[in-house]
Amino acid sequence: VLISDAHNSYKSYTSNNDVEHVIINGSNKEYIKKGIFHLNNINNYHSRLKKWISRFNGVSTKYLQLYLVWFQFLDNRKMESDLSKKKQMLILASVYGTWETADKLRLRNFAF
Repeated sequence: VLISDAHNSYKSYTSNNDVEHVIINGSNKEYIKKGIFHLNNINNYHSRLKKWISRFNGVSTKYLQLYLVWFQFLDNRKMESDLSKKKQMLILASVYGTWETADKLRLRNFAF
């Protein structure tokens, strides 16, 4: 189920991907539908994300997914101490090995 406002892009996405679409039209003072569907959680999450990402003065779309994963990591652990977050981040970073060799780096095309 996709819950959104009445923007056309959502309509085309749901019809092309066979997804149920619940439209909540806030301009008509409609904030909840069928007693369970609302946009409050999404609006709250978007507000927190926008505030957090604004400190970077813009991010490259190339790295946007990494910023979103970073934010999700921090948001899921907002009640934990900074030390605990740092430990978990180091553990998670070391679980999935990325091995680079001098030859791989030398042969890679870098965009400058």
